[in-house]
Amino acid sequence: MNVTVIGSGGFLGTRLVCELVEQGCNVNAVSSSGKGGIDPRTGLPGNDFAIPGGTDCAIYLAQSPFYRDLPRRAMHLLNVNCVSAARAGAAARMVGVKRFLYASTGSVYEPSFSPLGEDSPLRRDEWYALSKLHAEEILAMYRSSMRVTIVRPFGIYGPGQRDKLVPSLIERVRSGEPVRIDLNPNDSGDLDGLRVSLCHVCDAARVFARLATTDGPDVLNLAGPAALSVRQMVSEIADVLDMEAKFEIADTARRGDLVADTSRLESVIDWRFVDFSTGIRETLRAAT
Repeated sequence: MNVTVIGSGGFLGTRLVCELVEQGCNVNAVSSSGKGGIDPRTGLPGNDFAIPGGTDCAIYLAQSPFYRDLPRRAMHLLNVNCVSAARAGAAARMVGVKRFLYASTGSVYEPSFSPLGEDSPLRRDEWYALSKLHAEEILAMYRSSMRVTIVRPFGIYGPGQRDKLVPSLIERVRSGEPVRIDLNPNDSGDLDGLRVSLCHVCDAARVFARLATTDGPDVLNLAGPAALSVRQMVSEIADVLDMEAKFEIADTARRGDLVADTSRLESVIDWRFVDFSTGIRETLRAAT
């Protein structure tokens, strides 16, 4: 089995390459830090970008690091998340790739306090979500030539991650700063804050590796079965660190939670996902 991983040097990509190799796959690892990858300055593939003939599956994980610096760096975001993904799809089709996996995001859904299924309403009022949706729609056009699966991850976390929700919460607990709790406009008694479906990075890598060798649905949410509130996450982190969990209740309300409906995933994947208690302990041990 020959697999090309575009974005192989990232947080998820490094784990996925290891998982695929352990399963006996031949991996062509493509990273912006190496030859043939996406130019980190422009977000576009270089002239030497190609997917080798004989590739069975191509996986696109590349992400722009400027998702918060918008609209100033919007073109870089669009280039990496959309234009380069479309180029990769075209290159895959040209060499007869059978499967193409695209890492989108659970953030493409309209804010909601209900679990978000793959058919839930989508949002187009935010740069990051829009860049992912454009790529999803373009890549879907290649389904007449190859199997294209759009994977929408929710809350991936784990050892070595930086600048995301879980590491940000860890940093605030360690510094003794209070964590903000946004209110639920539909429930005045909800003082637990945003609820998020989480997924340990090793589980995410296993899902992608499984989809590389098995036909999956057109669109698939990727998350563990449990959703945790900010209060629950911070309390667990503080308990492991033997520190006090501090909170401040905001006077503003959040628009929704980020909870995945994982029923479709559960019909495809049959293993037990890493629970947050185990995952956060592993994450904190790796950081010491």
